[in-house]
Amino acid sequence: MSARRATTAAMAVAAAVAATVAAHAPGVASGSGASTARSAPSTAVGVDLDEFDVVVYRRRAPQGTVRFNVTNHGEDPHDLVVIDAKGRRRGTVGVLQPAERRTLRLTLRTRGVYRLVCTLGNHEQRGMLARMRITKATQRRASRSGR
Repeated sequence: MSARRATTAAMAVAAAVAATVAAHAPGVASGSGASTARSAPSTAVGVDLDEFDVVVYRRRAPQGTVRFNVTNHGEDPHDLVVIDAKGRRRGTVGVLQPAERRTLRLTLRTRGVYRLVCTLGNHEQRGMLARMRITKATQRRASRSGR
């Protein structure tokens, strides 16, 4: 194998490893929202960002994995930070440019109200804040069809 091919192959492997680590790190957004076949069921929550508003399309979700599908519909960059009732940052999608979208996967086990805010500039003070409630998880019964 030539030195050039070996370097290219090594770079491809390094990129694949970095993408896999980033996709599975807690509290870190992933651009693709890809998941593995072994991942637990999750609840999708759509979030739109705009000047100066945060719109949450599902205000309640059960305890467990929550997928925040965030889109910046505004003309300015925005971010989204999820903050628990004790004021701790649970995760962020990072800065989204206009028309950009990302998915943030978080495991939220504690019931209660969470704040979703844009922390750029004075955006939160100008109204870029929403709340959602994490509720008690319900058990799903296994299907017994055919018995």
